[in-house]
Amino acid sequence: MAATRLAKKDKIGEINWDRVHPNDHDAFDELNEQIEAAEPGTKKERLQEHLFWLIRQLENKPPGRPRLFPKEKEAEYREMYLVREGSTLRTLQNRMNWAHALRVLCDGPMATVISQRWVWLLRPNRYGVAESRETILSELGRVKQDEALKVFADALCERKPRAQHAIRMLRRWRNAFDFLLSYDPWNLEVDYAELAKIAMQDDETEQVG
Repeated sequence: MAATRLAKKDKIGEINWDRVHPNDHDAFDELNEQIEAAEPGTKKERLQEHLFWLIRQLENKPPGRPRLFPKEKEAEYREMYLVREGSTLRTLQNRMNWAHALRVLCDGPMATVISQRWVWLLRPNRYGVAESRETILSELGRVKQDEALKVFADALCERKPRAQHAIRMLRRWRNAFDFLLSYDPWNLEVDYAELAKIAMQDDETEQVG
């Protein structure tokens, strides 16, 4: 966390670091580590551009994870996604993200696994119904463009990382993907699958345990 502490000391922009979401802390630190490790050149410049973009986002972003839905819909969604009243909003949003990923990768009313393509992620039972890696799918479901989500799912199934490692990779890929999307805010003629592949290109290969 040395990079974040240094940034706090230097008072980058108008960021209220005490209220920054932990995920954004992680993204900031990971970017600084990648910049420090990168050789001078195009890759380092791109990482620095991404860091400046993230800083601008943090300067203007409200704290915490934004809602996926209007507040008045919360009770309805808790019932729909089988999340009890006492559970946190984050639990509900994680369940919604998980369900989104499941819908993209499966088919049928019981999330039936009909392809070997994402078997590692979905872990079908003897009846072919997905008993998925829920933690990973909750993070994967934060990618709202279906074709990009499938590209990231393909990469996870190829690498077969542990859950925490998978989550870190997905956050890096999603941050890079969102950064690339920011060049075309209207999303005109965007090939989301190709953009997702580009977002993974500069990701340093880590050993998967």
